[in-house]
Amino acid sequence: MKKTIFTVCSVVAVCAAVFLACTKDDNGNKQVSYASQTTYGSGNNPNPNNNPSSSGYSTAGTTTSTTVTPTCTKALSYDGTACSAVLSSISANVITESGNCGTVTITFPGSGAPAAASYFVVSTTPLTAGQCTFDLGGTLASGGTLTITTGTFNKASFTGIVCGTHTMTGVACY
Repeated sequence: MKKTIFTVCSVVAVCAAVFLACTKDDNGNKQVSYASQTTYGSGNNPNPNNNPSSSGYSTAGTTTSTTVTPTCTKALSYDGTACSAVLSSISANVITESGNCGTVTITFPGSGAPAAASYFVVSTTPLTAGQCTFDLGGTLASGGTLTITTGTFNKASFTGIVCGTHTMTGVACY
């Protein structure tokens, strides 16, 4: 029984010593006041000690803004190999995309830029609504689909368009 009382008293004494060590005063330094604590510091957060702005302390937040410039990535692939130096443009109803592997000319019906839609690639003229021609260096494709999307950038996207013995994939931005 004496051992139990001694053990309990020892544990209580150790816990009290740890508790008192944790609540030791911090050498008189002022602490940030909390909502329920009315002493220490008069500036409250974010300037708890009410430092003057001349001290180099600033309460003004830093605001950064990034302007994101939308981009359209032009691409042209000839028989599965990416072309370099890809350029694309539009003139009335004709989109031209060229690279080091050739020039693609896409013609739409009418006299203006094509509307956002899917267009069937045909090799005959005159063109009707929903059709376009796809010419790779004088060779017309006779099938496939080309999609026009409009927005900040207008894009003509095509995949697997066969011109003669060559397959073209790409994105023309205009």
